[in-house]
Amino acid sequence: MPVDPKYGNMPYIIDQMRMAKRKSGYSSATLVADINSFSSRDWNGNYLDDLLAGRRSPSNDAADVFEKYLLARFFQYNSS
Repeated sequence: MPVDPKYGNMPYIIDQMRMAKRKSGYSSATLVADINSFSSRDWNGNYLDDLLAGRRSPSNDAADVFEKYLLARFFQYNSS
């Protein structure tokens, strides 16, 4: 899978987050709350909006959390 240079070594993770947000019908605040409950982190809506709009790149830590969050959602979706 090619790596998008804008997002470093996490291929298309931000695109996946955009799709998850859109498909779930979440607002940024709801998505942040869902991610925070999953990761016990303190993400905020402005940071997530900046990531989703391409105004900033995720840190390696953020990319790791987002990847695990998306994998967990995918597992939950397929398990139900």
